[in-house]
Amino acid sequence: MNKDSLKGKTVLVVGGSSGIGLGIALVCSNKGARVVIASRSVEKMKKAQEKLQTGSAVEPVDILSTSSVESLFERVGKVNHIVVSSGSVTRAEFENLSEDEAKSDFELNVWGKYRVAKCGKSNLDENGSILFISGAFSKRPNPKVFITSVAVATVEALTKNLAKAIAPIRVNAVCPYVIDNSAVDEGSVSRRSKQMTDIAENLPANYVGTPVDVGEAAVSIMNNRYATGSIFVMDGGYTL
Repeated sequence: MNKDSLKGKTVLVVGGSSGIGLGIALVCSNKGARVVIASRSVEKMKKAQEKLQTGSAVEPVDILSTSSVESLFERVGKVNHIVVSSGSVTRAEFENLSEDEAKSDFELNVWGKYRVAKCGKSNLDENGSILFISGAFSKRPNPKVFITSVAVATVEALTKNLAKAIAPIRVNAVCPYVIDNSAVDEGSVSRRSKQMTDIAENLPANYVGTPVDVGEAAVSIMNNRYATGSIFVMDGGYTL
């Protein structure tokens, strides 16, 4: 792909200070985009910004608050693409899951994405797009992370319905399995290198993806006017 394929475009990455979000931000920046990272932690954003090309920006936001998200878009103005990578995993089986834990998981993994789309759609032109991150447990539910499996499946339903509801703005999702964040978050997964090796050995691809791998896919989706309502599975063959 052309290294300047996003030149002149503005990409807002919500949750872009670490992990998958940072990987997407890095690739977009390297492809010529002006990248705006939005997250709760100003310190983490500032550190992430040092890795991006000149012209990037950071904006604080709490996607659990509608007023905070509304304020974000008032400050950012027009953008070409919105990425929402914010999310978490609730490690609990159904029998041990409290109602508060279930609500908290949905609040971040589903309602946070809903808020960003609701508040941000008017900042996009008709050629713009929204990209969500879901997860492989939408396709292969894991009882050990029961409510997160339900939440990421809901994100994919949200993706498809939004693609019709706000057309011609495009809405897509990337569905990853385990991602090795150590390439962008120094030391974050280095202590788990054996775990990553074990996971890779049990995948058809014999490989665990990185945030940059997801970033490359994200840019392809942003640039593809024919892609909307699509779920792009990147799981090393986990769900086969």
